[in-house]
Amino acid sequence: MRSLKSIKVLDAIWEKVGDEEFKSIEFVEADLTNLDSMINACQDVDYVIHTASPVTEGSKESDFVIPAVDGVKGIMKGCEKYKVKKCIITSSMLTMIDWNSTEKTRYTSDYWVDPETTTDFYQKSKILAEKFAFDFASNQTGTKFELISILPAFIIGPPLLNSKSPSIKIFVEMLNRKYPMVPDLNMICCDVWNVAQAHVNAI
Repeated sequence: MRSLKSIKVLDAIWEKVGDEEFKSIEFVEADLTNLDSMINACQDVDYVIHTASPVTEGSKESDFVIPAVDGVKGIMKGCEKYKVKKCIITSSMLTMIDWNSTEKTRYTSDYWVDPETTTDFYQKSKILAEKFAFDFASNQTGTKFELISILPAFIIGPPLLNSKSPSIKIFVEMLNRKYPMVPDLNMICCDVWNVAQAHVNAI
């Protein structure tokens, strides 16, 4: 977690999982923009699941791109340094789906949206972070770790923490009538439990 000083925010998870399971978890500080902290978080582990990436209300490209890419850099370097067996990263279907094009109908693991064609800062951050991860993994020397990337769509489901994530906030604001009308939109969604299980299965 970003800071052990804020560990109290995890009380909601403690209540859900119980004392025995919660106390078996070791928490360490790891800030996406602090390279050493991300590297050190990989020490003495066999498998890494890297889910952290900013979904913020920032107004600048750097608010999204810098922490997303720096976080992946730290994790990749940590996995290499501490000889992790496998790293699973949570990417996004946005790395493959170009909303501005109707030509692409078949997608493979070799395809990425050109990050320079998107005006969505979040999408660009996910593309650049995932591309860095695969470039790094393909150029490993010595003992190599396996890299798996999971590309969920818009994730919905019950939150473990009491705080509202940006994705949860959208629905809360709609239900609280913050907007003068219901938006005419559709989106591809997936259940948070299914996404979590996919990460576990990847191990």
